[in-house]
Amino acid sequence: VSTQSTGCEVLLFLHNLLKENNMCGIFAYLNYKTTRSKAEILRILIEGLKRLEYRGYDSAGLSIDKDPQHLLIFKEIGNVSQLQLLVQKQNLIDGKEEVEYHTGIAHTRWATHGAVNQINAHPQSSSDKNEFIVIHNGIITNYSQIKQMLEKEGYRFDSETDTEVTAKLCLYFYNYFEKSSGTKPEFRKVISKVISTIEGAYAFIFKSSLFPNEVIAVKRGSPLVLGIKNKTKLNDSDYSAVDVVFGEDGSGFPAGTLANDIASKITPPCVEYFLASDISAIIEHTKKVLYIENDDLVHFDASGHFKFYRKDPKSSNESGNREITTLEMELSQISKAGYN
Repeated sequence: VSTQSTGCEVLLFLHNLLKENNMCGIFAYLNYKTTRSKAEILRILIEGLKRLEYRGYDSAGLSIDKDPQHLLIFKEIGNVSQLQLLVQKQNLIDGKEEVEYHTGIAHTRWATHGAVNQINAHPQSSSDKNEFIVIHNGIITNYSQIKQMLEKEGYRFDSETDTEVTAKLCLYFYNYFEKSSGTKPEFRKVISKVISTIEGAYAFIFKSSLFPNEVIAVKRGSPLVLGIKNKTKLNDSDYSAVDVVFGEDGSGFPAGTLANDIASKITPPCVEYFLASDISAIIEHTKKVLYIENDDLVHFDASGHFKFYRKDPKSSNESGNREITTLEMELSQISKAGYN
């Protein structure tokens, strides 16, 4: 069995397994130096969520930019079509507006902490200013202790979710680093501190009005896949692997110096990225996918370049890169197998 077909089989196995166990669905669409109308972006986000409906959910939400410093959040109970109607009804998005750079995130929620309502749906936010917004699959086991600490610091909570605790923890550490250093901290530094503080199993996608067009994805236990669609024609050999940066502060050198590191070949980036809980939401856009492994932190910067980071130094038995898999299947094959 080839490496590529093995990767596809693993992804299909995970897809089938998740179908039998209700879990939240994560989807994100990032376009860099790739012009899209807001209507197109909204359609991609909605269709991405619809591909994840099989996972079971009770509410849905998404975030799209009014402009890079002002993030709009839409949340609704019920199915994805009801969320779509809500977005249309509120009429806050100019569908004809075209943007060359944009990052949108979307989510289907299966309630674990708190009732089924709009407030508890995702994305969750650090405040009404949306300094940090989060979508999340999984459970944070120490959220109650963190929540109590934040409440003592004056933070007010609107939802009953563990996810809101994470969003507010982002703001707490951002303010802490800014006050202690007198300068604006890096997005990755804030999120790395958050991840080192929380406990549990999760997949996160973080977005921030303070860091326009940047996104961070983190995984521990819950599935998360990255799809890459590049406008520049690249050979199959170009789609080889991505180096991983090791070291607690992220300043460590990559474990390897791969000639075929795809992240370095997209220069300047004319690229679209798709992050999802499942390949079913990605495969209609691209067949180039990459497994995000446990404890990986993936940072997409404002120009569209991305890097994989790990907190700890590299161990002798640990891979120094993430291989890119070419899926040898179509969306129709997943549907015919009963995975729709």
